[in-house]
Amino acid sequence: MMVCFVNMFRAVAHRKDGVPIFPSWYESPFNILFQPSQLTDQGLSARRWCFYGFGGFWIFGAVAMAIGLLTGVAH
Repeated sequence: MMVCFVNMFRAVAHRKDGVPIFPSWYESPFNILFQPSQLTDQGLSARRWCFYGFGGFWIFGAVAMAIGLLTGVAH
């Protein structure tokens, strides 16, 4: 999950020139993750790693639960 958080901030930091950090008062700066046209190449790389970290967190959590169930540790 740390990979996700670090790269989330990196993506916000590597937005294109002229893109405000707060587009309006009610929007989060992290919404830029869902607007890839506003990111530089470094921002796109950080966005990709953020999603890899998020997916990896859930995949390894599921693997850990499966191992626990299959070995009987979860009982």
